[in-house]
This record gives sequence, C-alpha cells and structure tokens, in this order.
Amino acid sequence: MENSVIIVVAFVAYFVLVLALGLYHKRDISTQEDFSVAGRNVSFWPLVGTVVGTNIGGGTLIAVTAGAYETGLSAAVPFLSAYFFIMIWALLFVRYINRIRQFTLPDFFALRFGERVRVPSAIFTMSRSIILTGMQILAMGGVMSVVIGWPLELSMVVSTVVTVVYCLMGGMRSVIVTDGLQTVLQTLGPVVLLVLLFAQVGTAPITAPSVPDTWSISATGWGVFFGLVAASGPYYFIYQPMWQRTYAAKDEDTAYRGMTIGTILSFFSLVLPILIGVLARDVVPGNVDPAQALPHLYLQEMPTWAGALFAVSLVGSIMSVLDSMVLDATANFVRDIYQKRMGVVDEVKLVRAGRVCTVVVCAVGLAMAFTITDLGQLFVLGNALATGGLFVVAVAAWASRRATATGAWSAIVLGGGATVAVAAASWLLRGDPAVGFFGITPVYAAFIVGALALIVGSLISSPAPEEDPDSTLWSQQLARRRAK
Repeated sequence: MENSVIIVVAFVAYFVLVLALGLYHKRDISTQEDFSVAGRNVSFWPLVGTVVGTNIGGGTLIAVTAGAYETGLSAAVPFLSAYFFIMIWALLFVRYINRIRQFTLPDFFALRFGERVRVPSAIFTMSRSIILTGMQILAMGGVMSVVIGWPLELSMVVSTVVTVVYCLMGGMRSVIVTDGLQTVLQTLGPVVLLVLLFAQVGTAPITAPSVPDTWSISATGWGVFFGLVAASGPYYFIYQPMWQRTYAAKDEDTAYRGMTIGTILSFFSLVLPILIGVLARDVVPGNVDPAQALPHLYLQEMPTWAGALFAVSLVGSIMSVLDSMVLDATANFVRDIYQKRMGVVDEVKLVRAGRVCTVVVCAVGLAMAFTITDLGQLFVLGNALATGGLFVVAVAAWASRRATATGAWSAIVLGGGATVAVAAASWLLRGDPAVGFFGITPVYAAFIVGALALIVGSLISSPAPEEDPDSTLWSQQLARRRAK
C-alpha cells in the first residue's frame, strides 16, 4: 500500500508541475504565432529538448520494449528508419524551412503550387496527427491503469483531460518547455532501469540471447522490413511537428543545430528500450503481455523509488509526443482551413479557434484509442496515411520545376485515397490496416498511384499563375546560400 502511495504521489506531482507550467505560459499567448510556433523565438537547448521529446514518446518506449522482448532489434526498424530520414531532411532542408517563416506543412505546398493544394494536404496531415494522438492516449492510459489500478478506459479519459487543459493554456510555448523537462525524465528512467537490469541478470541475455535472430534487423523478413521502412521513413521528410519546431526556432543556425543534435540524441535514446526488452526476457514472467513488459519491470521487479521514477518518466515521455500531435493537428485546422480558406484574420478568433480545436482533436484521438488497441498498427497506419498523399508532392516541390498544381493536387487526393482504400480493405478482411495484399502495403499503393497521378496530371496541364517553383526548388535555395 505504501509503495502505491509513493508512486501515485510522484505521478500527481508531475501533472501538477506540468499544469503549472501551462498556466505560467498562458500569459504569453496573444496571437496565432504565439500559440502555434512559440513566437518564433526558441533557442538551441529548448529546441533540442523538444525534438528528442517529440521523437521518443511513451508509445515508442513501450512498443520498442515489447517488440525487442518478443523478436529483438527488428522491432525498432520503423523508428530507426524514421530518425535516418529526419537526419537527411535536417541536413538538407531545415535552414530554408526556418527562412520561409510559415506555420504548417501545407503552407510550404501552397508556396510552391498555390492555394489549391492546401486543404487536401492539411486533411492528410491532420489524419496522421489525430491517429498518433490516439496512440499516445492509449499508451498513457495503459501506464495509468497499471500504476494506479484504474480501468484502461477511465485512465485514457483522465489522461486526455489533463493534456487538453495544459495545451489549452500555454500552446506551443508550454509544450516546448515541458518537452525539455520530459526529455530529461524519459531518459533518466530507462537509464536507471537498464543499470538495475544489468546488475540483476548480467550481460548474458545480450551476448547469448534466447530468441533466434535477436540482433538481426530483418528478422521479420525483408518484405516486412522494407514495408516498415517505406511506411515510416519517408514520412519524416514531411513530419509537420519538426517543421513547426523549425519555424519556431529563432534563426537558421539554431534550427539547423537543434534539429541535427536532437535527432542524433533521439537515435541513441532508442537503444535503451531495445536493450531493456532483450534483458526483460530473463526477468518478466511468460504470462505477462509484452506490451506490459516495461510497466511490469518498473512496478513489480524494481525498488519502489524506481517505480516512482517510472511513473514520472514514462508518463512524461508520452505527454511530450501527445501534446505535439494535438497542436500539430490544431495548427492545420486554424492556419490552413480557418484562416486561409475561411478568411479569418482576427488574432483573438484564431487563438480561440486553436483552443477549441485542441479539445476536438483530443476527443477524436480518444475515440481512436478505444477503436484500435495495437500501438504498432496505429503508428504505421498514421504514417502511411500522411506519406501516401504528401511525400511525392514534397519531393516534386523540392526537385521539379515541371510539376504543376494539377499534378500535385491529383497526387495528394489519389495517392492519399489509395492509402485509405487499401488500409480499409486490409482492416476489414485481414484485421490489420497496415498489412495490405500480395505484398502491396497501403503506402506502396499510395507511392505508385501518387507518382503516376503527379506525372500524368503535370503532363496534361500547364503551370497555374500562382505557382512559384523558385520558392521551394532545392537547387535554387542551395545556390542562393552559396552566393551569400
């Protein structure tokens, strides 16, 4: 009983601190720029903290630990490929993205192809954010149900309410500050756990694992491997939370250094749950659900103080992604639909709309969490939906002068539609929205359909007056930078 009280007190104290930070930063929110991109004044260390906190969430820690517990290194393929693509994106494009001073990813598409592409691109970007909101709510509810003993459904509702309140108050300003705190805690917790596990079982599970192919990155098969890379990797060229943070950085150099260092630290942070999952095989009883392996280690096998640290660090890591997904979708609605398509310019109305949308996004994410209970499915499905409609258009914006607005619009609608169609059919017929048919996963279908739509649409149409290839063409931006 005493142990439970200590854990609950630590858990509650953390939430009180987060809510206090949100209340403190509420006074700084007067414009859409304050709410969505933190006033464009984020310095290096806060940027590093929010990058790591957004990349490494509680859903990631739980899912990778569970996957490593069952199969090994291959469980981390979607996340490792994500950080690889983020690093390429950061090295090539971050300076320019900061320079254009926008709010959302659809802003970038509209800059190149005109307003026609804004709404469809916003819809697919929001879809991913809402699905990942559901993923984080599910993860957070799972932790709360284990820590406090509440039913999963009640835990998810409570976690959603807490997130809504502190996002409503402080917007991106409070998110970035709390992400830094959460990054420290979510790193400290696994490090302590790993040290304790090594002390308990030694290094034998690492050097001589009991599961075959533990250290094979393609243990699930090369078809599945490349499917996961395709579904999770390319999306990170169009990962709007990182675009928003780049827009929020105070200058180009800060954006570049913060993104690259933050991504490197994210990569190394992923090593922790992989090692924990493999070591857990010698500690966690066989009747424990793999998805509960990490909570079980903290709460059943470790000292009380480690359990309390778990309650804080894991909940913090979940919140650091959950708040990002919520504000990501909110920015799309307020900027790309309410302001740009409906013509609202009053700052008070824009901030109010952002707060209303925050509540709606959390409510939809909660409904999603009740519907799909597999964290891995949510992650892959969310990435596939956004990647399918937007990746080929982003590549065209960076690399092609000949692509037209008609081609881009067709690629977004038809490519994204192909993802939805294949995922829905796979979900109904095979019980998994990410599997697909005959080796054609939803994201592969989207790449094929989207690329064909872009090519054909561009060939049969002429550039519209509002198109501006020079505004985004990467070779043009590189030449301008070299000329300075």
